[in-house]
Amino acid sequence: MRALTILQRFENGIADQEGHLLSDVEDERDASGAVVLGRSVLEEVWKDQAKLQLPSFVSPAPSNLGSQKRKLTADQWRSTGMIHLVITLIRIWGSETGRKRQMLFNYMHLVTAVYLASLRSTSAQNAELFVHHYRAYLEGMIDLYKEGKVQPVHHMSLHLGQLLIGFGPVHSWRAWVFERFNYLLQRTKTNMRFGAFVPLAIQNYHRLTLLFPQAS
Repeated sequence: MRALTILQRFENGIADQEGHLLSDVEDERDASGAVVLGRSVLEEVWKDQAKLQLPSFVSPAPSNLGSQKRKLTADQWRSTGMIHLVITLIRIWGSETGRKRQMLFNYMHLVTAVYLASLRSTSAQNAELFVHHYRAYLEGMIDLYKEGKVQPVHHMSLHLGQLLIGFGPVHSWRAWVFERFNYLLQRTKTNMRFGAFVPLAIQNYHRLTLLFPQAS
């Protein structure tokens, strides 16, 4: 499960509508005219990134996150949304009052929901907590970001609590392997020769399974 969908990244001012990180040239502003995540916030993220030491099994976000448009991997998005932004926003907005504090609380509802949905074990209580936090996030999003629209993905995510109860932890039935395969496809050079593309993609995937059996 991805930590943040493209839509959620856009609504939270992290990326543009195509899912690319915002550049440092402009600040992204919400409907009230206040900066959501602009250069001043990203500079604080960079400071925290420089001081932070992550375990070797965690893929960190790129250095100077948001300084240029780039495409991040799912792991890098997860680190961005669940680690780097959490650390920095709590530090710089935690003592704020008014709108910024409301934005921080709203974001933390989303982070908590994603954390609960990503656990390796689950229960009816965890599923109930997920629904509570995700619903609180949606209600806060509607209230804080008037220009935002509730999309089908928001409605579908509210049903994830039922899926956690019915199917168990997400890692056992999520589509991570397809995300990985899409990543391989995107990195494969086709030279516009699509007839030879499928065999080459299958060959590359087969090599990956031999090198990293746990990834298959």
